[in-house]
Amino acid sequence: MKVTHSEKKITAFGGLNFYHDLFTNSGVKGLIDNHLGARVKLAGFDYSDIFSTHMSVFLAGGDSTEDANEHLRDSLKLIPNLSVCSADTILRGINELSTPLISHQSSNGTAHEFNINNKLNKLLIKALKKTNQLSTKINYTLDYDNQVIATEKYDAKMSYKKCLGYQSGISSIGDLIIAVEGRNGNSPASYKQEETLAKTFSLLEAESIQTNRFRADAASYQQQVLDLVIQKDLLFYIRAKTCANMEAQIGQIPEANWVKVRLGVQEMPACRTDREVAEIDYAPFGQDQSYRLVISRIKRKDKQANLFSGTTYKYRSIITNDELMTQKEVVSFYSSERTFDATKF
Repeated sequence: MKVTHSEKKITAFGGLNFYHDLFTNSGVKGLIDNHLGARVKLAGFDYSDIFSTHMSVFLAGGDSTEDANEHLRDSLKLIPNLSVCSADTILRGINELSTPLISHQSSNGTAHEFNINNKLNKLLIKALKKTNQLSTKINYTLDYDNQVIATEKYDAKMSYKKCLGYQSGISSIGDLIIAVEGRNGNSPASYKQEETLAKTFSLLEAESIQTNRFRADAASYQQQVLDLVIQKDLLFYIRAKTCANMEAQIGQIPEANWVKVRLGVQEMPACRTDREVAEIDYAPFGQDQSYRLVISRIKRKDKQANLFSGTTYKYRSIITNDELMTQKEVVSFYSSERTFDATKF
């Protein structure tokens, strides 16, 4: 063991040295200032300083912006080349980058509040490219979901989860978030979703990021979304909402067509047994165009027969225009590598 005596001050958060070096050397620091522009000269700190200080607070275990003043300031000042901002400076910088709310009124009179910050979404994609997490040479799968963020903020509205909060629209590639749209808690995920997705595709196209597949839950099961992804020439995998007509057609599938599937080493999902899959050609929304509908079923515990299918099973379906994947591959692809909840299939 070698002991070195030093009179230099040390910090318990020495790991932040590596984060700050990576933040600077990767080019993200310069990218932030170039993309967002300079602040007024009297401000004293660039946007990259604000970003770096704010991130350092949470990496050091803080849980609010004010921890930059109250608990962590002295420790953060020991990180070489880190310009430590006050909490007030961080909050002013965030306010400068904010965008006004956009209010929409639905046909039933409900007010829906959206917040769209294309400038920061563009920065997010540029940063992922800068750090080689996204490449212009790869075709990606785009995932979309809305996540309820419970909060007691003064403007939060009641969500379908029976809590006050926001319900942000999140577009992702693998585990990388590439675009966020602010929505209040009372706005259904399906509301104006095709407009949200169109913005996301435009952001990706502007940075030459290519997608060839789209995957989403039942909130995306709507004609406008299908039209958009088909226009973009994408393969899609979307949870289909059941209806009487669909269940009646499912009920006519011959028993011989149902096949038990196994994902990995366990039945899908592990907590359930006797899960089987089959498929039919199905034309959604009363249209002429039909697509593959890959269906899974499981025996009802109460053995009660479904009114429309006439069977004692529960059904869940994925609609897709992929003609090459097997039924098992469709189910496996839909259920894996998603940032949103796939455990209910």
